[in-house]
Amino acid sequence: MLFLALLSLLPVLASAVNITTYADVPLAPEQLPPSAATKNGDAIVSAFANLSRNTKWNLVQNITLEGDIGEPEGMVRIGDDRIVVAWGDWVVPTKSYGKDEQGNSIVKEGTDRENGQGYAHLSIFDGMGKRIADTTLNNLGDAEYHIGGVDYDGEYIWTELSEYRPNSTATIIRVNPYTYEHEPIVHIDDHSGGVLHDTEKNTITALNWGSRNATKFSLDSQDLWRRPESKIPNPSLFADYQDCKWLGYPSQFDNEKSTALCAGVAAYSIKNTTIALGGLAIVDIDTMIPLMEVPITLYTPKGTSMTQNPVDVDVVDGKMRLYFAPDQHNGTIFVHETL
Repeated sequence: MLFLALLSLLPVLASAVNITTYADVPLAPEQLPPSAATKNGDAIVSAFANLSRNTKWNLVQNITLEGDIGEPEGMVRIGDDRIVVAWGDWVVPTKSYGKDEQGNSIVKEGTDRENGQGYAHLSIFDGMGKRIADTTLNNLGDAEYHIGGVDYDGEYIWTELSEYRPNSTATIIRVNPYTYEHEPIVHIDDHSGGVLHDTEKNTITALNWGSRNATKFSLDSQDLWRRPESKIPNPSLFADYQDCKWLGYPSQFDNEKSTALCAGVAAYSIKNTTIALGGLAIVDIDTMIPLMEVPITLYTPKGTSMTQNPVDVDVVDGKMRLYFAPDQHNGTIFVHETL
């Protein structure tokens, strides 16, 4: 019996390319749940309006994720029993080109470092953290291997494969949550660390390195090298957005603003001490202006800011509920709710 139990933990190769399954269960619910925008965009914005720097957060659940999750970059819940985590396995680290005689960073072809090598993963867990499957989205040696933030539109998972350096290239991809087959949608002449799908206008917005710029593309064209509709500088310097969820056109803004909840972090040096301050914002993605924002001073037991990369959001019994997975490798999803 012990042998059979151990055997059941061994990975089983699935039929789809680059997918390994660990449990004989569907990768997604038979009926895909609606996106956050469709399900409760208005409720999320209403709950956010009640937040302040004095908001008390209650830790309602810790979900220990089975196995290694490398460096987690994004997360989305597809129903209550499927959690998808985007994470990177960095095999060859990036390396700076160094400094010149004046102490300035050496830049080659617009960027300041070698690209390194690695794998982009999407791993699927059940609601209790049991690993169901793992998929790799690239081959070792591919220039674009850095995965970033994740969005879900009720039909597809959206993410990106980028070079792991600023001012480089990226490809926005969409992923079938039943099979994890993915297809390229847009090639970008810049790094992308997050993507949002506006299902009403059929556009995507890509956030670059540090979310300093947002680039919007129309999906009406079939050309992978689409010309961007607009490139919008981010006016907020409060935090670099890491993972965002599209919330639609909430009634609180007269159904006129395409909005997203974004989480991020920024490092601040105070008296030779560096601290990471986290933050949340409701952002107008057409202008990148934060319509509401609030600091988040929650940290994991390891000292990681809760808003370091993955986030998902829900409203339960009128209370905002946030899902964070900031720690590397042996990961935990920390579920916080407003008191």
